[in-house]
Amino acid sequence: MSKRTKVVSYLLVVTLIICNCSVVGAGTKNLKLGDKAKGKLTVNSSADYVINVERKMKVKVTITSELTNSAVNSTVEEDDRDFEVFMLDYEEYDDYLDSQADEEDEEDEEDDDDTFYDLFGDDDDDEDDEDEFDFIIRDFADIGEDYSETVELDKGKYVLVILSDKCEINYTVAVSDVSQYTTKIKLNKSKISLKVHKSYQLKASPKQRGKFIKKVTWKSSNKKIAKVDKNGKVKAVKAGKCTISAWVKGGKKVKCAVTVKGKKKK
Repeated sequence: MSKRTKVVSYLLVVTLIICNCSVVGAGTKNLKLGDKAKGKLTVNSSADYVINVERKMKVKVTITSELTNSAVNSTVEEDDRDFEVFMLDYEEYDDYLDSQADEEDEEDEEDDDDTFYDLFGDDDDDEDDEDEFDFIIRDFADIGEDYSETVELDKGKYVLVILSDKCEINYTVAVSDVSQYTTKIKLNKSKISLKVHKSYQLKASPKQRGKFIKKVTWKSSNKKIAKVDKNGKVKAVKAGKCTISAWVKGGKKVKCAVTVKGKKKK
């Protein structure tokens, strides 16, 4: 890892320490899928965007950028006119940084760099860094050239960070859903057997590899025998048989036969 990368990465850590997972911090903004955001970065600064993903999907991140008229940019060599892009799981970073903050409260100011080195290691530990910390995106992008990256995300909360350490730039960022959706789905089970009051999680997935599915509707043929919630979790109510159906809008129903067994008499 180069000295320059370490400096930029350290700025990322400092920025994210300010953020709180349950409340979006003053320096952090929400970015909805399909929306665009414009901003300006000064030297040694970052822009942090929280992205909520409601289901598994393929997401495309696009960023356009340009140098401002700031005099500071004229002193930067052509090869150094770039910025860094990170995407990561928001909860994972927040939990880790909380634990580091607790430890740092007990340490001297001389050890302030420990968080940075714990996260990213030194020049000899690049492979360990990748295993310890899972970046979804970690790229350099040239200022003035269009940047794009497509990634597959599970349902959850993510943070996208744009960092500039040497230049002052204007940028536009967009995050869009580019998934190919299908109406053809399958279930992980075609039949299940449960005891009264026990539960089982049914899962719907696309029939075709590389496809995605939107909202799945679930229904029980007899709620007195077994119920199913909006996420496909089946709960046995009393002895008997029923069918759980699942479908997406415009698609055919897929079914799972449920047998609920009563408690054995002593």
